[in-house]
Amino acid sequence: MEQNEAMKAAVEAATSLAKTFRRALLVVHARTAAEASAFLNPCATSLKDFDIHSTGEFEVRCLVKDGRPIDAVSNAIAQHRPSILVLGVKRISESGGTHGTAFSLLASSRVPVLCVPSKTEVTLPQGAVAVPAMTR
Repeated sequence: MEQNEAMKAAVEAATSLAKTFRRALLVVHARTAAEASAFLNPCATSLKDFDIHSTGEFEVRCLVKDGRPIDAVSNAIAQHRPSILVLGVKRISESGGTHGTAFSLLASSRVPVLCVPSKTEVTLPQGAVAVPAMTR
Protein backbone atom coordinates (compact mmCIF):
# COMPACT_ATOMS: atom_id res chain seq x y z
CA MET A 1 0.00 0.00 0.00
CA GLU A 2 1.21 3.43 -0.88
CA GLN A 3 0.05 6.32 1.22
CA ASN A 4 -1.53 8.58 -1.36
CA GLU A 5 -4.97 10.06 -2.01
CA ALA A 6 -6.18 6.78 -3.57
CA MET A 7 -5.21 4.62 -0.58
CA LYS A 8 -8.64 4.64 1.08
CA ALA A 9 -10.45 3.68 -2.14
CA ALA A 10 -7.89 0.91 -2.81
CA VAL A 11 -8.30 -0.48 0.72
CA GLU A 12 -12.09 -0.50 0.30
CA ALA A 13 -11.81 -2.31 -3.05
CA ALA A 14 -9.29 -4.86 -1.77
CA THR A 15 -11.21 -5.66 1.42
CA SER A 16 -14.46 -5.93 -0.55
CA LEU A 17 -12.85 -8.43 -2.95
CA ALA A 18 -11.36 -10.45 -0.07
CA LYS A 19 -14.72 -10.54 1.70
CA THR A 20 -16.77 -11.37 -1.40
CA PHE A 21 -14.50 -14.16 -2.61
CA ARG A 22 -13.45 -15.32 0.88
CA ARG A 23 -9.77 -14.94 0.07
CA ALA A 24 -6.87 -13.73 2.17
CA LEU A 25 -5.93 -10.07 1.92
CA LEU A 26 -2.17 -9.70 1.64
CA VAL A 27 -0.80 -6.26 2.50
CA VAL A 28 2.79 -5.74 1.35
CA HIS A 29 5.03 -3.29 3.20
CA ALA A 30 8.30 -2.36 1.50
CA ARG A 31 10.66 -1.83 4.41
CA THR A 32 13.32 0.82 3.93
CA ALA A 33 16.94 0.25 4.88
CA ALA A 34 16.46 2.51 7.91
CA GLU A 35 13.47 0.46 9.12
CA ALA A 36 15.40 -2.79 8.62
CA SER A 37 18.48 -1.58 10.51
CA ALA A 38 16.27 -0.36 13.39
CA PHE A 39 14.53 -3.76 13.48
CA LEU A 40 11.14 -2.06 13.13
CA ASN A 41 8.05 -4.19 12.63
CA PRO A 42 5.91 -2.11 10.25
CA CYS A 43 3.02 -4.59 10.41
CA ALA A 44 2.38 -3.58 13.99
CA THR A 45 1.18 -0.19 12.78
CA SER A 46 0.63 -0.54 9.02
CA LEU A 47 -2.75 -2.24 9.13
CA LYS A 48 -4.06 0.39 11.57
CA ASP A 49 -2.58 3.19 9.43
CA PHE A 50 -4.40 1.83 6.39
CA ASP A 51 -7.63 1.32 8.35
CA ILE A 52 -7.62 -2.43 7.66
CA HIS A 53 -9.45 -4.45 10.27
CA SER A 54 -9.77 -8.21 10.48
CA THR A 55 -13.45 -8.94 10.96
CA GLY A 56 -13.08 -12.70 10.70
CA GLU A 57 -14.78 -12.74 7.29
CA PHE A 58 -11.40 -13.05 5.57
CA GLU A 59 -7.79 -13.52 6.60
CA VAL A 60 -5.50 -10.48 6.66
CA ARG A 61 -1.73 -10.98 6.36
CA CYS A 62 0.89 -8.26 6.42
CA LEU A 63 4.03 -9.15 4.48
CA VAL A 64 7.28 -7.26 5.01
CA LYS A 65 9.73 -7.22 2.14
CA ASP A 66 12.96 -5.24 2.18
CA GLY A 67 13.82 -2.89 -0.66
CA ARG A 68 12.07 -0.76 -3.25
CA PRO A 69 8.26 -1.02 -3.40
CA ILE A 70 8.34 -2.38 -6.97
CA ASP A 71 10.71 -5.18 -5.98
CA ALA A 72 8.85 -5.88 -2.74
CA VAL A 73 5.50 -6.31 -4.49
CA SER A 74 7.02 -8.34 -7.34
CA ASN A 75 8.70 -10.67 -4.84
CA ALA A 76 5.48 -11.05 -2.83
CA ILE A 77 3.57 -11.93 -6.03
CA ALA A 78 6.15 -14.56 -6.99
CA GLN A 79 6.10 -16.08 -3.51
CA HIS A 80 2.39 -15.97 -2.66
CA ARG A 81 0.72 -16.04 -6.11
CA PRO A 82 -2.28 -13.80 -5.37
CA SER A 83 -5.34 -13.70 -7.61
CA ILE A 84 -5.18 -9.93 -8.20
CA LEU A 85 -3.07 -6.91 -7.33
CA VAL A 86 -5.02 -3.85 -6.15
CA LEU A 87 -3.25 -0.51 -6.60
CA GLY A 88 -4.35 2.90 -5.44
CA VAL A 89 -3.34 5.22 -8.27
CA LYS A 90 -3.00 8.97 -8.36
CA ARG A 91 -4.58 10.78 -11.27
CA ILE A 92 -1.57 13.04 -11.65
CA SER A 93 1.96 11.79 -10.97
CA GLU A 94 4.21 13.99 -8.90
CA SER A 95 7.32 11.89 -9.52
CA GLY A 96 10.12 13.51 -11.43
CA GLY A 97 10.90 10.30 -13.29
CA THR A 98 9.37 8.92 -16.43
CA HIS A 99 7.11 6.46 -14.65
CA GLY A 100 5.85 6.02 -11.12
CA THR A 101 5.38 2.92 -8.98
CA ALA A 102 1.93 2.09 -10.38
CA PHE A 103 3.12 2.12 -14.01
CA SER A 104 6.14 -0.03 -13.15
CA LEU A 105 3.93 -2.56 -11.37
CA LEU A 106 1.48 -2.62 -14.28
CA ALA A 107 4.34 -3.30 -16.66
CA SER A 108 5.91 -6.06 -14.58
CA SER A 109 3.05 -7.74 -12.71
CA ARG A 110 2.41 -11.43 -13.31
CA VAL A 111 -1.18 -11.18 -12.04
CA PRO A 112 -4.18 -9.05 -13.08
CA VAL A 113 -4.01 -5.49 -11.72
CA LEU A 114 -6.97 -3.43 -10.53
CA CYS A 115 -6.10 0.28 -10.54
CA VAL A 116 -8.29 2.22 -8.13
CA PRO A 117 -8.31 6.02 -8.36
CA SER A 118 -9.16 8.25 -5.43
CA LYS A 119 -12.79 9.09 -4.81
CA THR A 120 -12.05 12.79 -4.55
CA GLU A 121 -12.09 15.06 -7.53
CA VAL A 122 -8.73 16.31 -8.68
CA THR A 123 -8.26 19.81 -10.02
CA LEU A 124 -6.19 19.68 -13.16
CA PRO A 125 -3.40 22.20 -13.65
CA GLN A 126 -4.23 25.15 -15.91
CA GLY A 127 -4.10 24.08 -19.55
CA ALA A 128 -4.31 20.34 -18.76
CA VAL A 129 -6.97 18.27 -20.48
CA ALA A 130 -8.64 15.19 -18.98
CA VAL A 131 -8.80 12.34 -21.47
CA PRO A 132 -11.37 9.59 -20.79
CA ALA A 133 -10.11 6.03 -20.59
CA MET A 134 -10.68 3.91 -23.68
CA THR A 135 -12.70 0.74 -23.24
CA ARG A 136 -12.90 -2.29 -25.46
